[in-house]
Amino acid sequence: MQSQTVKRKVGSKIPWGWAVSEDNDKILVAIPDEQEALEKAKNYLKTCSLYEVADWMSRATGRPISHAGLKYILERNESG
Repeated sequence: MQSQTVKRKVGSKIPWGWAVSEDNDKILVAIPDEQEALEKAKNYLKTCSLYEVADWMSRATGRPISHAGLKYILERNESG
């Protein structure tokens, strides 16, 4: 059995790449496909624009993300 990555929910907005736990609405669990897409996005940004990568992520995962949202996530991950 594979362990899940979890973190405490803060605020009402669910971060991209995370979902509310079925067992506890104060816990978020990582969505593996979306977390993997975020990792790939970092590499794609070396040769593609934020717009292109955000569009790819939306199509690949089925969960919409804007170029501004992607930029925010990546900047936040770098600083925290």
